[in-house]
Amino acid sequence: MKTTFRISEKEYMQAMNLASKSSPRQWGLIFMMVLAVTAVLSSLGSGTRLDIAFNSLLILIIFGVVIFIYLPYVIRKGYRQNKDIQGTHAIELLDNGIELSSPTTVANVPWDHIVKWRQKGDWIFLYRTSRAFHMLPKSVATNGFDLPLLIDRLTQNVGDPV
Repeated sequence: MKTTFRISEKEYMQAMNLASKSSPRQWGLIFMMVLAVTAVLSSLGSGTRLDIAFNSLLILIIFGVVIFIYLPYVIRKGYRQNKDIQGTHAIELLDNGIELSSPTTVANVPWDHIVKWRQKGDWIFLYRTSRAFHMLPKSVATNGFDLPLLIDRLTQNVGDPV
């Protein structure tokens, strides 16, 4: 049975934020980059503690602006430009996979084309590559979709969630 759903801009922002949460390894790399840039900038100056503190603060402000202002702007802009995301979507559970459709696209996704999946918050993410994914709000269960069966089939055919 096909079940339809829509994704609002607010839901899209929430899903993208959940999907893009950085791992501890990525935070470690960011921290190392901040230290490296601080060291370079401090070596160009007088190298005093004040220089080091100022450079560190400057770099952290730049990261903050990118993470909290620029990235949300880009995500909202992407949602507003992509009419497919704003339209009505449908999902149907098949024996050999799932069928996902949007206003202009139908995708039959066999189980072996899903490399991993995860549940975060109110969302299920089905990854076709390490970065490309389909997102499914768990609220589809209120429209009659058998979410526990999907989770069971994903576990059987793809493996445990990551």
